[in-house]
Amino acid sequence: MYSRYRIALCALLLIFASASVDAQKQTDAKEATAPAVSSGTKQADGSNVSARMDLVEVMRSIAASDEPFRGARDAKVTIVFFDDYQCPYCEQMYKVLFNEVMPDYGNRVKVFLKDVPNSMIHPWAKRAAINARCLAAQDTEAYWDFTDQVHLDQRQIGNEAKLDEIAVDAAQRRNADLTKVKACLQEQPAAAVTEGYRVAHGLGITAVPSMFVNEEKVFGSVTAKVLRETIDRALLKAGEMPLQSKQASTLEGQDLLDTK
Repeated sequence: MYSRYRIALCALLLIFASASVDAQKQTDAKEATAPAVSSGTKQADGSNVSARMDLVEVMRSIAASDEPFRGARDAKVTIVFFDDYQCPYCEQMYKVLFNEVMPDYGNRVKVFLKDVPNSMIHPWAKRAAINARCLAAQDTEAYWDFTDQVHLDQRQIGNEAKLDEIAVDAAQRRNADLTKVKACLQEQPAAAVTEGYRVAHGLGITAVPSMFVNEEKVFGSVTAKVLRETIDRALLKAGEMPLQSKQASTLEGQDLLDTK
């Protein structure tokens, strides 16, 4: 039964209920960081559920935010990756995105992560997401160092103490403010995670890995080929030359030079 549950792409079936509980517990004003949405409805437990968000507005808001990203600020294609640090399919998709696809596109694409840890089946995923955001508040490179290591060494983590150790190492390596990082690790502020739940719910995300490439949804752990095709469609729609056309043009130019 457990294995079937994991095979269901790390489904978030009940995670938004837990997100509502978190939202009630986190009363600090910084919790209200999600993109603006229309008025919500009441659940049986009295908690608010945001109405569906406008995808274009959400993507525009995230692309212009000060959240950590990879790529170029002025890139025409924005990828928002809904992620769980302990989900094996997220690990697989993370490797495809950053190791296989992003090197081909360079500064033509920018990528943001949204944290939606499923604590029901991934006991340390939420702490990993919060630790990453603690680092992001001090140093973007430390954030990405931590995020890379946890995704690439997922099976070696084991417990929350190891996550804190990785976070401290990343902070030291990048000369981030270690005092502030350690204080944040101890406090475990959940604002960014709560925002991730809200945005995911508002956009109809029910399982991870999921992502949006501009306005096109990509569900599950797909191949590099599928992801490149999706990015190329977004580039073409934005008036940019797709990767395949650009590569073909480059090869054609090289052929012309070779004939001289």
